[in-house]
Amino acid sequence: TIPCELGTCARYPRVIRKTNMADPRIAEWAKGDPAARAFLFWSRMPLAEVEPGRIVLGDQRFAATPMRGRFTVTLQPPK
Repeated sequence: TIPCELGTCARYPRVIRKTNMADPRIAEWAKGDPAARAFLFWSRMPLAEVEPGRIVLGDQRFAATPMRGRFTVTLQPPK
């Protein structure tokens, strides 16, 4: 079992972070990217890491796990 106290758990710590999902480039760039559209359909807790020239989409459920890289999609600006 995972020890939990007063709304916090060791596995799911209570940390508030911005998801950056309001960035308008996400919808625009994902239009031409089938993998990104599929990821956004599948993800229940999406987040976006905005980097120079790209946006990395991930899911908060896996962000702090060793499997993090398996659950990300990189968006690039359309050419």
